[in-house]
Parts: sequence; structure tokens; C-alpha cells
Amino acid sequence: MQESLSGVVLPKKLKLNTSTKTIVLVGQPNSGKSTLFNALSDVKVSTANFAGTTVEYKETNIEVFGEPIHLIDLPGIYSLNPLEPAEFVTTTYLLENPVDLIVNVIDSTLVTKSLELTIELLELGLPMVVVLNM
Repeated sequence: MQESLSGVVLPKKLKLNTSTKTIVLVGQPNSGKSTLFNALSDVKVSTANFAGTTVEYKETNIEVFGEPIHLIDLPGIYSLNPLEPAEFVTTTYLLENPVDLIVNVIDSTLVTKSLELTIELLELGLPMVVVLNM
């Protein structure tokens, strides 16, 4: 069985899923997560040049190529082993909520320092994209 989408015929198993996907922005403090969130959405969250600016998560709904996305800006963390409240918020969210994609935002001047968190995120077994920010 095939389905048609804008004149394109797709095999049934390749049918596009129109349910809302959840994408989370995760990275160390001051890596550019909130700036990326602001650029992708109409919601504006505080950004500053010091750690701990975002201490609770922010969320909005956007569309990407007509697909609904639930975008979440999580507080900055250094590890999934939380030592401070912001890290606890992020770790708890990742472990207790459905996530379709992690966008791991990394400060391109601190790549080596950021890779420990990247490895921990990979161990969650979720799809992930790494974004280098300048």
C-alpha cells in the first residue's frame, strides 16, 4: 500500500509521522543553548556570559518543514551525575521524559572539555546531533 503526500508517492513504511517530536538542547553552561533556542523560536529566554543563567527548562512549540516540534532548552550541565540544582533538573528531565532527539550544543573553543558530557549523553541510547557553536 502506498500513500501520497504532495504528489510524492511513498511506500507505507516510509510514511511521515506527523506526531509532535520532542527535541532537547543539552550542553555545558554558556555553550549557546539558549541563544539557539531564541533563534529557533518566538520565545526569548535570558542569555548571559556566565554559567547558571538558565536554572529551569524553557519550552515552546515550533514547526520545522511543516513538522511539529516541542523544543526544550535545558539548564547547562557538566555531567549526568548532578551536583547542583540545574544539573538535577536536566538529568531528571532526560531520564523521566520521552525525548526524540538530543541536540548537544558544544562551545567550539572547549570541545575536549565537552566530550565527557557527550559520551554520557550517547550512553542514554537516544538519537543525538552535536552542534559546535562559536
